[in-house]
Amino acid sequence: MIVCLFFVNNPEILEKSIVAGALIQAFAMATIIYAIFYLKIPSLSPWIGFYFVLFLGTVSAVLTSLIDFNPHLSASGSIDWGIPSEGLFFATSVLRMFLFLITFLPLLIIFIQQFLKSEDAYVRTKTFGMIAALVFAFVISSLDFFLIGIFKLDPLWRDINSIILSVILIISLLASELICRKNLKSSQ
Repeated sequence: MIVCLFFVNNPEILEKSIVAGALIQAFAMATIIYAIFYLKIPSLSPWIGFYFVLFLGTVSAVLTSLIDFNPHLSASGSIDWGIPSEGLFFATSVLRMFLFLITFLPLLIIFIQQFLKSEDAYVRTKTFGMIAALVFAFVISSLDFFLIGIFKLDPLWRDINSIILSVILIISLLASELICRKNLKSSQ
């Protein structure tokens, strides 16, 4: 989060940024589930899914606010969020992981279907980019959950993990864009 760059020495603001991040995630996931309902289940109101996920996301944010974080700089120079090993953190993490699964996996399936069905190279390239971004987000959140939350590794691993996966994502998106442009030139 950008907040970390400016308030690394202010633990109170960092703690509030964790809760704010959880609320932003709740709204984003509710919007994604709205789109999924709208695209794939038109017989049901998309607001049902939106409010259900928003409710669970808000519960997750409230539970996150009850966790006693202790953010500080670690010896490696990265932010150690001071995540306690209590059951409330684990329960909140499982709830947030559940929300990621019920939103990102159906959306990923929709994009894969679009990628396989489309004849247009431009559409295929763009859907490949969305598939790569969704896989990236899912891998990052999963590794954060397992590496940091469960195995209690040094927070520097989160940064290294994010850098490696970001480079892979950028390379794959650039490669798909180059392939798309090559296909467009050859078809003209």
